[in-house]
Amino acid sequence: MPNEIAPMGARLLTRLALAALLLVPASATAAIGDAAFEKMIARTEIVRGLRFLEHPTFEIVAASHPRLATLRADAAAREPIPNGSPSDTVGRVCHPDFARARVICLAPPDQTQICDALARLLDAQHYPELVASAPGLRDDPGVAVRSLLAASAAATAGSGLGPQPDDPPDLLAQEPIEIRAGETAKSALVFAATVLLASQRDREAPFRAPPLSTKQLMSVRAYAAAEPPRLLVGAPPALDGCRVARDGSVGVGRLLVALTPAGGELPNSFLAAWQGDRGVSFACARGARAWLYAVDFADDAAAGEFAPWIDALLPAAFARPIETRREGRRVVAWHGVPASVASAWGAALRSSELRSLQALE
Repeated sequence: MPNEIAPMGARLLTRLALAALLLVPASATAAIGDAAFEKMIARTEIVRGLRFLEHPTFEIVAASHPRLATLRADAAAREPIPNGSPSDTVGRVCHPDFARARVICLAPPDQTQICDALARLLDAQHYPELVASAPGLRDDPGVAVRSLLAASAAATAGSGLGPQPDDPPDLLAQEPIEIRAGETAKSALVFAATVLLASQRDREAPFRAPPLSTKQLMSVRAYAAAEPPRLLVGAPPALDGCRVARDGSVGVGRLLVALTPAGGELPNSFLAAWQGDRGVSFACARGARAWLYAVDFADDAAAGEFAPWIDALLPAAFARPIETRREGRRVVAWHGVPASVASAWGAALRSSELRSLQALE
């Protein structure tokens, strides 16, 4: 995400010598025999520091295999920000079959993807509830958890996380926060999760107590402080000719990645003070678009600093132009909704701490 990604990544992701020795030297799409697959299993266990509880198996299948469509849909739902389409996983020929402890591939198999699938199977065997819940977790907490699992798999399939840095970087403590032009949302979120994992003395801690927001994911300090995000609770208003199409938290992660197409930099003060947000989108008659957004900050000053940035930071799915109003620590924005309705909705929202993923069920 920041311009310092390359040197920081080199420091954080130091190669593990033993893991490197166990890398299969064949080409990425070479045929996989039993011995090579066993070697990849052993390497996965060493890099991740965990043992498989159920020994995985490997299978090459035809494109017509009955499980393949289900596995592709599951993989798409496990993307950090899924778009609801298996097109998220175009080019992926190998998938973990969690129910069968198996890696399933089309021919020719890709060894990097096999290693990624093995890493996901290993995490699933040790943290079954977290991995099983990840595709169905909505909104910002879901983005945080899926990014964490994707980062874990990528690190294990690669060179591991390396030693814990003496001074772990806090991505939201940079001044200013820098966004590289062209960075994908997935790569930015996975990088942030990798930094979080690498910063932990106990590398399993984020799996036992996963980040509940992308702010915790992107801020080592917020995660260490177990700073809970806040849910903004209250019924959405009834709009004539409209129904609620989407309702949930946007989060720091999606606010930041809205800048990735063009890149840029912004102050860290208001994002570090983010406490919780909520966006409600309406589907209206004749294709009209309407939405509401509210966000709370730790103090009035941060809310005031955020307000001028809202047009740049809200995802493109929020139609423009945007109207805004600030009341103390809360900023309310809207489009296609009467100002009086938007203001009344924002004033009526109550704030409630999110202490666990179970509270979302």
